[in-house]
Amino acid sequence: LFLAFAFPYQTLIPIFADRVLHIGVSGYGLLMGATGVGSVGGMIVLAALSNYKQQGKVVLVSIVAFGALLLAFAASRWLPSSLMLMVGVGVASFVYRTITVSLMYRLSPPEMYGRVMSILLLDFALMSFGSLLAGTLADVYSAPTAVAIMASVVVVLALGMGLGSRELRGLRLGAMPKPGAG
Repeated sequence: LFLAFAFPYQTLIPIFADRVLHIGVSGYGLLMGATGVGSVGGMIVLAALSNYKQQGKVVLVSIVAFGALLLAFAASRWLPSSLMLMVGVGVASFVYRTITVSLMYRLSPPEMYGRVMSILLLDFALMSFGSLLAGTLADVYSAPTAVAIMASVVVVLALGMGLGSRELRGLRLGAMPKPGAG
């Protein structure tokens, strides 16, 4: 569900580059490159957290951070801050997606891996649906407003899920079965 509201920001980045930040095609490349740099930073964060047992809390914090950083990006009109925010978006999205996939596989028995992969591949459908929503909101309001609305939904959903799911907050690596155990 987060993917439907979170990742369609990428669809609107060309509008930010052209109409909001006035940096053109090369600026679009900078914004997307900053997200990639953030993803590399996300790998470093995950390596640093490799022994941290409370993975549920890391997922929740990374989702909230992702939404909050996108919300700040939607408000930014200055290229250096926009680039730094995109780096942060890259870190948070990489951490969220990597840990989520890892948890899904670790919590699933091996005979369910194919079905788990099918669910994970729904990412593409959810992002496409979300891009339709983002485009519609951008057309009715503006690209920054569309990103702000969708980022706000991500933050509200994540906070609601975090407050409402003790099980998710309590997910710990040590409590999960080893792959293939069963």
